[in-house]
Amino acid sequence: VITKNVKSDIATVWQTLTDYPSLSHFVRGMKRSSLITQNKSKKLVEQIGVIRFLLFKREFKVLLVVEEKYPLAIEMTQIEGDFEYFQSKYHIDKKSNDSVRLTWRGQLHPSFFVPPIIGRKMIETNIKNQFCDVVLEILARTQNKEK
Repeated sequence: VITKNVKSDIATVWQTLTDYPSLSHFVRGMKRSSLITQNKSKKLVEQIGVIRFLLFKREFKVLLVVEEKYPLAIEMTQIEGDFEYFQSKYHIDKKSNDSVRLTWRGQLHPSFFVPPIIGRKMIETNIKNQFCDVVLEILARTQNKEK
């Protein structure tokens, strides 16, 4: 579980999280993110990324069913890809007009080899880095709106 209070409004947070085609421009390790289909609040998103830690590097691909529950949550479940299990959720909690608590929680188990001793740390580090990248993009978009 990762949580961060972000000085932004819900609309900007939501727009950043759901800007699937642009994720690869600001999320480390995300090589491509494509919106395949959409049907109201359900979307099909394909992502190709890289997990890196020290000298280890592994590319992965996931096809996610994304259920958007505006403005509270975004739930993602892998239906095809390189994980035995992949499920995650962003929860958005409005604290004030210009402050949001953003929480990510998830469980994922790669179907590919990860070094046993450092595997868990490697995945946690990558997830934290990606979460930080999303927060930085939210802040940048918030500043651009204020100009």
